[in-house]
Formats: sequence, C-alpha cells, structure tokens
Amino acid sequence: MASAVLTAEEVKNRILDGGLSELIELKSERKGNSVYIPELKISITPNVHEARDNFVNIVFSVWSDEWETEMIECSVGAGKDTESALGMALGMFAYSFMNGLKNVADNRPAGNVTSYFAGNEHKWTVYASNITGAGKGKPNEVSEYWDLIGKDIVRRLGDQKITYVKVYTSRNGSNVICECRINDVPVPVLSKKLETVTEKWNVDGFVSEKQFFFIIQDDDTMRKYRYAGKEGREKLFNAVAEYMKLYSKINSEEEYMSIVDDTAKITGDRTLAEECHCFIPEICAERVFADFLHIGDDMLLLRPDDQAAEAFRSQLSDYLPLQNAVFRVFNSDILGDTKKKDEVFSQFVSMSSLKNVVDQAREKDATVEGLAVSQIIYHVDIDFELR
Repeated sequence: MASAVLTAEEVKNRILDGGLSELIELKSERKGNSVYIPELKISITPNVHEARDNFVNIVFSVWSDEWETEMIECSVGAGKDTESALGMALGMFAYSFMNGLKNVADNRPAGNVTSYFAGNEHKWTVYASNITGAGKGKPNEVSEYWDLIGKDIVRRLGDQKITYVKVYTSRNGSNVICECRINDVPVPVLSKKLETVTEKWNVDGFVSEKQFFFIIQDDDTMRKYRYAGKEGREKLFNAVAEYMKLYSKINSEEEYMSIVDDTAKITGDRTLAEECHCFIPEICAERVFADFLHIGDDMLLLRPDDQAAEAFRSQLSDYLPLQNAVFRVFNSDILGDTKKKDEVFSQFVSMSSLKNVVDQAREKDATVEGLAVSQIIYHVDIDFELR
C-alpha cells in the first residue's frame, strides 16, 4: 500500500512536534510555529516551500536572541515517500548546521582568528560542524575546507556578533557544483576554490558534502550596532521604506540628486541613505541577472577625494538587513499596487551597473551567460561611514 503524501502543513507540524527535537541533541520545546532551544536562546522556524510524494524543500529561519541575528538554511530531501524525504532533510539540517551550533553550546571551538575592518581589530572564536555527505560513495580524499578557504573567510569578517559560513560541494560524473555563502551572501571566488578540490574526487554517481562554520566575535572587540535586535531591524526597515517611497515619487533630476539628503533628514542616518542609493539598484538587478552573471562579493567604495575603501558585502552590518528590507517593501503595499511596484523595480534595475554590464556585452554581441562581475564600484560621500 502506497504511503500517503504529506501536505506542507503536515510536514511543518511533524518538524515542530518532535521531528527536529529528536535529532539535535539539545533540549528544545515547541513555541507556536517555532522550536525554541533555551541553551542557545534560538528559535528555529521551518518554512516548507515544497512537499511532494518523494521530495521536500524546507527553509529554516534561525533567530538568535543572544546574537541578535537571523540565519537561513535551506535543506532538501528525497526518498521513496514524503516521510523518508522529510527524514533526509531533517537529518542533513540536524547533523550539519545544528551540529555546529551544538559545538557552540558545548564550547568546543575549532580555533581562534583575528580580523581587521574599518581600521579596527576584531577577535573571533571559530566553531565547525561535521562534514555531512549525501549520495553513493565517498570522495577519495579528506576534505579540509577551513584549510582551503579559511584565510579568505577571515578577510571577509566585519563587525557582526556572529558570521556564519556554508560550504557545499558536489560532483555528479564530470558535473561539479560548489557554493560558499557568508552570512547568506554567495561568494563566487570561494565557490571556484572549492571546485578545485571537488574536481579531483574519484566518485561514481552523485556525491555531495556540506559543512558550516559559526564565527563568534569576542564582546570586547565588538562595536555597538545602531540597528541591533528586532526593534533595530524594524527601524532600519522603516528607513529603507522611506528611501524607496521618495524614489517612487521622483519627477525630476533635482529630486533624484537630493534623495540622499531628503532621506537622511527623515531618518537621521545619512550613511544608510547612501547605502540605499548605492545598493538597492544592484540588489534589484541581481535578482534579474544572477542566473547568468557571476557576481562577486567585492566592492570598492570611492569617495570624492579619490580615497577608496575596499570591502566585502558580508562585512557590512547593514547589507543583509537592507536587502531583506527591500524585498519586504516590494512584498507590501507601501509603494502602491503591483503595476507601480513593477515600475519602481524596473527603474532601480535600469540604474544599476549590472544592467550596464549586460547592455554593453549585448551591444558587442558578446555572450552574457557566465560573464563575471568580480567587483562593483560605488561612489559615496566624503563622510560615508564604513560599518
């Protein structure tokens, strides 16, 4: 007799009613639509994006009260029925991502590192998860992912309380797919480095590996963040919404030229107003072009006196909250109806350097597919604060 197909709601309730708690080796309890872990002060909210007869796709949103940050991890599973697919997805999440957090709870660090950002020294403790594998067979050499890309990760540390890194490698025949994400920001140059190892695997069929690093900053080297916690994120969201509302009503060159000043007057944060002005067009354009452009995480912030500051997207404390705020605005009615929102989105895309790169390539009849944009240059004011 065939097993019943579980609905997305049923899958979610299986996770919340003990499915996850059984696997994570930490005391936990259900609180509404989340699993709460008192020891780490984290809430895990599963969002079931897809549930079929032999496949599930779950996005786990992990909110930490202690670190005042949200971490996102997507876990998929396949099996003979929905139940076995769910078991695989939960197992992958529990034995990789949650295993790394268990090492944090048990204070089992993998090492300590020091980084430098915006002229300040930052000290960190690194916690690593197990390396979990999927597929048939094992790679013929031991994977030491921190040895391979650890120094590159340290270069990308900013001033957050926690930075989390996902490493995913896979090979299927000659097809190699690897990904490194830092604070959920894809880092193509590190994904490429992972490929150099995975290309040497001698495996039959599909094989993949996954590992997480949780890098926690010492309290005494951390600077206070003005948008910390849920209230702070809400304040940042409102500031981003103010910029986008002003942008949606622009009717002249003068209004466009004064939008940073006008936003700063409303929000009291000129740097965030500048970040909106610089980053929102590229954030929108990336949504359009990410499938065929290789977009790097490197940015050059150029001041009027030609002083330049190099940074990485994962370093900037405002970047990910700003990106989340942008799409939250587009998913609301703040800008008006769907037609108006599409119009504003298209206007942002048209102002982006990514659109310019694509247009130039097409003018030359060059192949856009696979085009690399390793660094984006942003022009900022003299008083722009790197944070």
